[in-house]
Amino acid sequence: MTQYPATAELALRIDGVLEETPYFQARSLFDTRAMADRQLGLLPLDRSEFTRFQTITTGLAPNQASAGGLRAGGCTVAIYDALDQADPNGTLAASMVMMLPRKSQLDLTEAADAFTAQLFQGLGSGTVVGIDIDALPADPTEARRLGRSLAEAVNQSRLTAYLLPVLPSEEFRRCCAFLANHTRVFVFIDDAPASAEEWTALRAQATEIYGDTCLDIVVPEGQLADGTWFVRREDGTRLRLGNPGIDTDGAFVHGPVSWLDESKAFWHPDAVAVTRLLEEGEPRPAMPSAMNLCRGDAPPVPDIAYQLLNRSKSIPLEPPEPVTFDDEDLADAELAYEYLTRFEIATTGLCPATVKEAPDATIPHSELTMWDIGSLILALLAARELGLVDEDALVERILRILDHIPNTTYEGHVVPAAIVDTDNGRIRRDGFDACDFGRLSVALHFASQEPGLAEACAAKYAEWGVAGLMTDGALVTVTRRGTRSSYWSHCAHYLKRGLALHGIDGARSPYSEAFVGDTEADRTMNLLYAADAIGILSSEPLLMEAVELGASRESKQLIDVFFAALRHEDDAYDRLLAPSETPLDAPPWFAYQGLDIGHAHRWSVSFLDSGRSRFEDITGSPHATFSSKAAYLWRAVRPGPFSDRLVEKVRENGRLEGLGFASGLHLSDYQPLAAYSDLNTNAVILQALAQRKKQAEAN
Repeated sequence: MTQYPATAELALRIDGVLEETPYFQARSLFDTRAMADRQLGLLPLDRSEFTRFQTITTGLAPNQASAGGLRAGGCTVAIYDALDQADPNGTLAASMVMMLPRKSQLDLTEAADAFTAQLFQGLGSGTVVGIDIDALPADPTEARRLGRSLAEAVNQSRLTAYLLPVLPSEEFRRCCAFLANHTRVFVFIDDAPASAEEWTALRAQATEIYGDTCLDIVVPEGQLADGTWFVRREDGTRLRLGNPGIDTDGAFVHGPVSWLDESKAFWHPDAVAVTRLLEEGEPRPAMPSAMNLCRGDAPPVPDIAYQLLNRSKSIPLEPPEPVTFDDEDLADAELAYEYLTRFEIATTGLCPATVKEAPDATIPHSELTMWDIGSLILALLAARELGLVDEDALVERILRILDHIPNTTYEGHVVPAAIVDTDNGRIRRDGFDACDFGRLSVALHFASQEPGLAEACAAKYAEWGVAGLMTDGALVTVTRRGTRSSYWSHCAHYLKRGLALHGIDGARSPYSEAFVGDTEADRTMNLLYAADAIGILSSEPLLMEAVELGASRESKQLIDVFFAALRHEDDAYDRLLAPSETPLDAPPWFAYQGLDIGHAHRWSVSFLDSGRSRFEDITGSPHATFSSKAAYLWRAVRPGPFSDRLVEKVRENGRLEGLGFASGLHLSDYQPLAAYSDLNTNAVILQALAQRKKQAEAN
């Protein structure tokens, strides 16, 4: 094997790998190769080279030949089972992996007789013949004799049928030598130069030694037991070099690696050659023959969700700053509270969902959902913390609100109605919304902490029998068209936590159920896949959960990824975003905006168009807005220079004196939705500012 490395190769059998996502393909290859290295460490192979297992074998269900993450895991050939498939030939996948179908399986004792011209002619191009070796003789002499007879049978068949055999390694050279990446040389130095001029001199010195090839001068920062190196480039970016794939931390490892001065017939299209900068007079090492082309780093793992996760881990942390609550913050709180007081309905304590000020009239939208009422109660509690309302006035108004939450029934279960008239507290639309009830549950929990409200909140919640609407761990939403489960939604996790505050257990969360895996990175990737399958990830209720209840482990991961994506948008494209669900001042009147995890354009807006959901790239959409409340939420959850800039953008253009804050700014020019404000925006801004005040007091 070591004498003829081009004619024999160990291959890994990884069943099901082609059905996995690109991330988990690269993870599986990394883990399996590491396991195999531990098991086969005593074989007479050069331990300085991570050259094994370019080929894998796997089972495959028809029409599932996805190989997106194999190349990132160091695999250049995948042999898959195709014994029952008609006419498949070997192909070069888009990911630049040779996909070779196994079309025949022979017994060892019969294989020599089975190798005929007829067999080969019926296999197709680029196919594989498998041979069972269970009957391989234990005696080495007999085993070699059997091997020679097989080789002679294959050679005879080839000559008879005029077949041209191409070994896998030669196929690699012919098809893969000039793909997206090629062998790179990393030159290790002990200490980073202090100036750009010194870096330039080092690069010139390295080029003189190694030629005009793909060079990268790096400072090693440590090495793991498996040989993986941590290195830092001139620009400060860090890489891992070693067994290729994605490691247990979710980091992409560039490889395979070989030390130049130990290289022996080493070849791989994504190879990483490592050496130390030579001293003057030292002999130049032998360079691998394939090093005649450089096209930069290995291509990224073609998994958009993984790219988001990787960015969240690699984006530099903002410098810590003390959180303050100043006069500007108080002025913001007073403006937001003005919406709640100016438009209060004296009899009900409620206020309209939205208000538009026209030149000759003020136009309210005089209905509220249970979500809106929850926001109103939470905003009043925040106003008390901010010193904007006294205890007696707070209690009196919330008691009025509780008295004007109308009930309805569904299959004998009493529940709060879906939409209420703000003027009289009557049902405007019958039904029940499970997600909205989650926010109302959180609000009543915190309201019940006020001594003057505890009894009333408990009595109101006791009226409702929502547990009877629980099906398979999820509350159902009731509409005129029927019922639907609340489980597969971004509100289900928040709803579960809200229900638990009142002793209602058994609710399920798609976030929690997806957050499984062997490592934190694996769990986060499964969570991202689930969040993407649900739909656009908005700031609400994700950030509301963090402000009100403290971020759960699942929500924290999503917040980290979301925030990193926002910062990347600013760094790469000079565009500030603060997406959330936002009322609009013109048709379609409401839009959901947020992170579109599974799409390359990253950010989407969703709205109803003639009764059907429509999705658009946020870039260029006339409905794309910069949400005022999202900006303040981000500053409460991730305080720092970046979120300060989000709030400053709202302060510059979104303050509507006498009305409150604009629901949002048009993303095209950051001008406000004209004289248009809403309850949720001002309520959430009050909550975010109260959180800001707590943070400042805790310093």
